[in-house]
This record gives sequence, C-alpha cells and structure tokens, in this order.
Amino acid sequence: MGPGFEADRVRQKLNERIESHTRLKSRFMSPSTHVKLVLNNERLSLSEPRCIERRLADIDIPISCIVVNTMGTGRDAG
Repeated sequence: MGPGFEADRVRQKLNERIESHTRLKSRFMSPSTHVKLVLNNERLSLSEPRCIERRLADIDIPISCIVVNTMGTGRDAG
C-alpha cells in the first residue's frame, strides 16, 4: 500500500464529510426548520447562549425562539 492508496482514503473521507455537511446545511436552511435555544434558569452567565446565537447568525441560521427552562429550579422545586 503506497502513498496513492493513503491519498485515496483521505480523499474519500473528505468527500464523505463534504456530503454530510451539505445535507446538514440544507436541513438547517430549510424554511421548515426552526431552531429553538433552550436556557436553564440558573445564575450562571448568559454568555454561552449569546455565543451560540452569534455563531448561528454568522452562518445565517436564525433562532425562532428562546425558551427558559424553569423545571427543577429552586423557585419551582419547593
């Protein structure tokens, strides 16, 4: 097995990833796809959800809504 064989394997892997990413992109860009960002209601910083929102906006994937999860928090847990 020479360098040509290894190059073919690498090329095949790259082509598989390109195909997979193309399918994912078309799903996310579909008008029927709705991305919802779910946040936990904790005192932690909101920087992570903001970062996710910015990154999705950078690749033109809009967030349809933001949901704050209040299940199991101190307020509701009694």
